[in-house]
Amino acid sequence: MKTVILFSVLFFSISCSTQKEIIENGTFESEAVQIVKGTVYISKEGCPVFITAKIDGVLVKMYPVNLEEQFKIDGLKIKFSFNLSRAMQPENCEVDKVVSLENVTK
Repeated sequence: MKTVILFSVLFFSISCSTQKEIIENGTFESEAVQIVKGTVYISKEGCPVFITAKIDGVLVKMYPVNLEEQFKIDGLKIKFSFNLSRAMQPENCEVDKVVSLENVTK
């Protein structure tokens, strides 16, 4: 009985933390760079620009610190890879992550 409880707790801990770690660390299960599809949004309130993307089934709202002007079009669908940034997010900007983008394409 103790073994069943131990395995249940271990399985639950691993399954809950894996998804969170992927998003927290800005990394993916494989070492290769993964391209993410997202949508750019422009706003006059809160975040001046943000991107939403599904990462491993979770919708994530990101503030990009280095998005080029040519991609700052409301509703634009883009593909990109990213790294977490240590930059501060703008005041009143509610996002899940502040990111630095790489390999951005339409």
